Amino acid sequence: MAKNIQENIIKSPIKPLFADDVIVITPIKAMKINKKVKKEGHVVLLFVDMLNQQPISKIIISESTAESLKKVLIKVLNKLEKDLASDDIPKPIIKSAKTESTKYIS
Repeated sequence: MAKNIQENIIKSPIKPLFADDVIVITPIKAMKINKKVKKEGHVVLLFVDMLNQQPISKIIISESTAESLKKVLIKVLNKLEKDLASDDIPKPIIKSAKTESTKYIS
């Protein structure tokens, strides 16, 4: 399944954008129901191109997705820090142009 996701990302028509700043907003909605307060919240990530002073992307994620993102970012940043400190030359990322036909059972 991970292979399919990687292939879909490579083939994606989404154009990469450069952001050099991020604004994080955490709106919380609260409601009082039968003397109990019920709260829900989301994390809003607003990526900004500061050179052009333009927001380029606004992404709203759930709390659980934000927790997953936090774990992945910590792992990736630790690896990046080690890779940048190393004298080794990184191996190039190989993009697979090979496609497999998918057959559906009807």
